[in-house]
Amino acid sequence: MLRIEKVSSRRADTVDSCIGRLLEGATVVVETQRLKHLIEDGYNRAKLSQGETSWPSAEVYVWQLWLSKLWFDLEDYASGHQSQLLSAAQSMQIWERAIAEDIQEEYSEEFEYLLWHITATAVRAKSAFGLMCSYKIDQAEFGDHLSQDVQHFLRWMRNYLNRLKSSDWVDLESVPDMLCRQACDILNLSNGRIVFAGFDRWTVQHQNLLESLSEHGEVERLDYETASKPRRVEQIEFERVDDEIELCARWARAVIEANPEVHRVGIVAPRLDGLYGKILRQFSGVLNPDKMMDKRELQQLSFHVTMGTGLIETPLVIDALNLLELIRPEVDVSVLCSVIQSDRIRGWESEHSDRAALKEIILGIGHSKLSLEDVENLIETRSLRCKQLSWVLAEARKLLSGMPKYADYAHWGGFFMDWMKNFQSEKRENRDFGTNEMQAHESWSSAVESLAELGIVSSKVQVETAVAKLRRMISEINVQPRAVSVPIQVGGMISLAGQSFTHLWILGMNNDALPGSPRPNPFIPVSLQKDRGIPESSASLLEQSVSEQIERTLGSAVDVVQSYAVSDGSSYFQPSSLLGNLEKVDFGSVGGIGVYLNYWQRIFQDRSHCRQFVDWEASKVDSPVAIYGGSSILRNQSRCPFRAFAEHRLHVGQPESSNIGISALDRGTLVHKMFEKIYSKITVSHLIADESGQQNYMRVARKKAQKVMKKFVAKQIKPISEELAEAEIERMVDLARQWLAVEVKRSEFTVSHRETRAEASFSGLPVKMRIDRIDETPDGRVIIDYKTGQCSINDTTGARPRDPQLLIYECALDQQGEQVGKIAYAKVKRGDVRFLPRSDKLSEEYPVEESRSRLDEIARDFLEGKADVDPLPGVCDHCHVYSICRKDDRSDGLAAQGLDTA
Repeated sequence: MLRIEKVSSRRADTVDSCIGRLLEGATVVVETQRLKHLIEDGYNRAKLSQGETSWPSAEVYVWQLWLSKLWFDLEDYASGHQSQLLSAAQSMQIWERAIAEDIQEEYSEEFEYLLWHITATAVRAKSAFGLMCSYKIDQAEFGDHLSQDVQHFLRWMRNYLNRLKSSDWVDLESVPDMLCRQACDILNLSNGRIVFAGFDRWTVQHQNLLESLSEHGEVERLDYETASKPRRVEQIEFERVDDEIELCARWARAVIEANPEVHRVGIVAPRLDGLYGKILRQFSGVLNPDKMMDKRELQQLSFHVTMGTGLIETPLVIDALNLLELIRPEVDVSVLCSVIQSDRIRGWESEHSDRAALKEIILGIGHSKLSLEDVENLIETRSLRCKQLSWVLAEARKLLSGMPKYADYAHWGGFFMDWMKNFQSEKRENRDFGTNEMQAHESWSSAVESLAELGIVSSKVQVETAVAKLRRMISEINVQPRAVSVPIQVGGMISLAGQSFTHLWILGMNNDALPGSPRPNPFIPVSLQKDRGIPESSASLLEQSVSEQIERTLGSAVDVVQSYAVSDGSSYFQPSSLLGNLEKVDFGSVGGIGVYLNYWQRIFQDRSHCRQFVDWEASKVDSPVAIYGGSSILRNQSRCPFRAFAEHRLHVGQPESSNIGISALDRGTLVHKMFEKIYSKITVSHLIADESGQQNYMRVARKKAQKVMKKFVAKQIKPISEELAEAEIERMVDLARQWLAVEVKRSEFTVSHRETRAEASFSGLPVKMRIDRIDETPDGRVIIDYKTGQCSINDTTGARPRDPQLLIYECALDQQGEQVGKIAYAKVKRGDVRFLPRSDKLSEEYPVEESRSRLDEIARDFLEGKADVDPLPGVCDHCHVYSICRKDDRSDGLAAQGLDTA
């Protein structure tokens, strides 16, 4: 017996009706996952209220899952053979193969098949086949005059059905027709009573199955009843979508606070997919400002949104997909760096500092891609304490060595799980997941299982194909928060169907959203679709269907607000034709709406949790010996105190710029090493006084440049081409030639020290250094510092020298009792090679005692914790801590809003 009952949204909504049927022992089948969750939640609450402590799970299912469950249950219960039921992913794979083979066969000569998007075509073809099954459209009804698209589809469908028949498979689209013949067994499995509820429309296929079941037992169909018009409907027009959503959130909060025990608010967004991010952000800021700062508390918001985020956008899955990228022979350095710094990778807790250093090294070596072996070599050659990471990478390479070139999807599914387990952190393996993260983990595991199931219907493929297939499957999955009984429910018209509210707001009612544009399936003649009443086939049918949904939605609440916005910032909209002729009201007339501070405003207006401190004054340095940096500490403190604090006390590292080839820093190092080697042989000026001596100098220079370059190339993680190495050698030799012309013009000198180590102390700050070169001349000792970039001897002057390095060298030798005659730069920049000694006038103006006093003061400021943002002109242009120094902070915007910025 089939009994059809109209459920009024006012008296007893669908959720309550279904809970009552479940308590009576019936099986309930619904259309949406959200409705299923709400019914389950209500059923469990009802059991608790009856004093029970344990009970069987509620027999409530979503339509397709119910069909699958029945099919597998009937294998054990009913007699006779059951075909293999395919999952949606498996049937999609067969559609893709059927289409790809047909297209390639027809267009292979012209290579036109390369222009087809097989997956997108298979989605539309599978949808067309589902419509034919649901509405009982026979191929014979298509007629003779068919479009090329329809002709293609009919060939693909024949190919698809032949594959199913030959392999004894059945898909979900055909299952309801086959289950009609086993109706008696189905009712026996369902205790003789089945209730269908929450369906937006009943197709022919639905009705046939219900009628077959009703011949053998009790079947109920709970249809929505359009209740009487709401008591009050208001209509509001907004200039901007953001304003519309913000006022809606404020209105919802005011309604709930007025009577939290009674009021329930529904927010309907026809185009929720386009507004999801704005709704979540603005509703959270107004309704739960205190929880926005704690990600884990986002699971306990006072509102619930039907739609979730894409699975592929969740952090857990981003990490997982990055790990799968490591299967490639070479991996983008951006992916490698993400993996290295992920806290989900084994050993992160104890190695995160060294892994951060490893990331900077990888970014600085100048290659866009590296292999796992390259990363292992970097860890070893740079002496990084990343033992567990090295072990993980070594184990990963073992897995790759045993990986077959071709395998079926079942094998790749298992391989991917082993691959993940190798990298997974043991300490985080059993940690507590948040609700969203747990759902993402479950969805990820389900996607890998679905990939493995494709092994039944597909041939062997390469691992790249399997990874691409998994990525595509994940991109189509949304992680939707489980529906819970909170006072404010946000969703589309279908997802909120079956619930009743005291107050309802339908937002976004513009003509683009309601009724929208019809989208008939291109693979079925449009005339047939119209004849069967498929809503998406024509504008009139779509408007009729959407109008019915709106009427039903309006009947689910007493007080209703309808709104639309004129613009979203980039497009302009017209009001929906389904709005009716209600008079628009001003949003200021909507009563009871308070002005609530969002979480950002609370930070600035509620100062009770804040304390004041001088942010340019750091604590004193407890142990100067532990500070690392050498002469760069004084240089940075002189240029900008905050930079010295950030770099030498906060350890804000400077990532090297990524260069293809040899970086500027490496080039400077190579030139320094070349001159060090040259002057180990050429120690006195008379050796280059004549032409033969100068020729010998150039021979030595070339030999040393080649030796330095050879050692440099041997240490690189990626080989440098011979052409590039040779070009760099020629550049170095050319610099030596230009510098030789300068040396010849100097007065007599003897090179007494090269790369000599020295130490000094300034106000108790120990400074270790390495002096490039010291010459003995008739006028006294000269300290020489090689510079391959811009420099000026004036950088050593002033109360805050831009570059006090030469002064530090001079004071270090003075502290050791050694006299210095001059200090000088050896500028060896290609095209600008000069010897830059400090003049006698500057030496008189800044004697060593004066230099020592200035350096002592700079060191004292550093040790005392002076860390104000006070850069010398031009210093900020090449500063790596610029983003955190707050030099350009402005409080004008906050002050304009009346917020305290003191």
